[in-house]
Parts: sequence; structure tokens; C-alpha cells
Amino acid sequence: MKKNILLLFLLFGCTTIYASFPVIESIDYSTNPLIVASDLTTFQKVLWFLGGVIFYGIPIAVIYQLITKKKGVIKFALFGFLSIILIIIIAFTVLSGEIDNPFWYS
Repeated sequence: MKKNILLLFLLFGCTTIYASFPVIESIDYSTNPLIVASDLTTFQKVLWFLGGVIFYGIPIAVIYQLITKKKGVIKFALFGFLSIILIIIIAFTVLSGEIDNPFWYS
């Protein structure tokens, strides 16, 4: 009985499935907004990351992105800000003594 059920599942699992909606075969990567790269150079990305490390870099990044319409400025400023917040949280947990060994994951 188990072999018959397994054979039935294999039979239905190997059949082709047709979609009831049109499927696009080729994707145009130049029009997809999630794949399009940012307008920033590597130096600008590092600069906005370091600007995000200080809290005042985020409002400046928002104003700059609204004026110049360059993509990715706010993103790298937020990455910088969140990375410094993460470093501060890790430093406080290690210094407070909650974690005796900083390599406790290994």
C-alpha cells in the first residue's frame, strides 16, 4: 500500500505544470529597479557610510538625495549609522560583563 501511494506521488510530482498566467521568459535587467546599480562611485559610498557613522549625516544624506536624485545615498548613510549602533551595543555587552568570552559563538 505504501509503495502505491509513493508511486502515485512520484507520478504527480513529475508531471509538468502549466501556469494560468503568462510567464515572461526573458528578464530585462535594465528596467528592474531592484537590480539597477546605484549612481554612486565607491568613494561616494564610503563617504556616505562614514557620514552615517555620525548621526548628522543621515539628514544631510536625505537632503542631498532629494536634491541630486542619486540613488543609494540614504542607504549607505543608514548602513553607517546602524553599524556604529551595533558596535556600541556589542561594546556595552562585552564591557558590562554579560559576555565573558567575546568569541562565545565559536
